[in-house]
Amino acid sequence: MTANQKHVVLLDEKIKNLGRAAAGGGGGGGIGAALLEDLEAALAKVREDLDNHKSEYSKDQGKVKDELEKKATKEELADLEARMMQRLQDMFD
Repeated sequence: MTANQKHVVLLDEKIKNLGRAAAGGGGGGGIGAALLEDLEAALAKVREDLDNHKSEYSKDQGKVKDELEKKATKEELADLEARMMQRLQDMFD
């Protein structure tokens, strides 16, 4: 289970606890301050993880783009093949 999945499970548990607290709260209908703080902290952690993931993904995509720009095109490879074939032909003539 990844870290993000663990955080989502944690949030699900907190939300279930929130629902139980609201249903069994007796007439106040409010939630405990500690539970609310836990939910806010868990949500902040998930947001931070998402931001980190986006940042890493962006870096990786930049690297891939840079590498792709260095690759030969089909036309360049076809030209290289033709030149190599010509050299081989010249060697045997």
